[in-house]
Amino acid sequence: MSPPEFLIENSFGYALHHASYILKASMKDRFRTAGVNVTPEEFVFLFLIPEEGASQNLLTKKSLKDKTTITRLVDRLVTKGWISRIENENNRREQIIFVTAEGADVKLKLMPIAQDLISVATQGLDAKDVEISRKTLNQIILNLTS
Repeated sequence: MSPPEFLIENSFGYALHHASYILKASMKDRFRTAGVNVTPEEFVFLFLIPEEGASQNLLTKKSLKDKTTITRLVDRLVTKGWISRIENENNRREQIIFVTAEGADVKLKLMPIAQDLISVATQGLDAKDVEISRKTLNQIILNLTS
């Protein structure tokens, strides 16, 4: 008896990748329809920055992206006027990132759009299933980053 045939379409990784891709594409489309030129990555990054600001190094770690990618992302958001960069007084090699008033307005405009998309994406799932899915994904992240 031969082992069952492996089909990538039936794998957990494929489902995770496919769901992530569709979610990002839908989010980008909804943001564009709302008249805001922002990528899902830029949107998430804006929400990673605390009100008191954070070092670019900390944001690089929190975003799970490399320094070069974050530098480009920060440059784009500075150009858009949504964040500002200030040299750390205690360490001149370090930049502190803050959300500007314009960036805060963008966050306020986009959050209901993102929340609506999540409601559509989780339609038919009860709250317990959504929470289990969130915990499962967080455990996978922990497993792969520890």
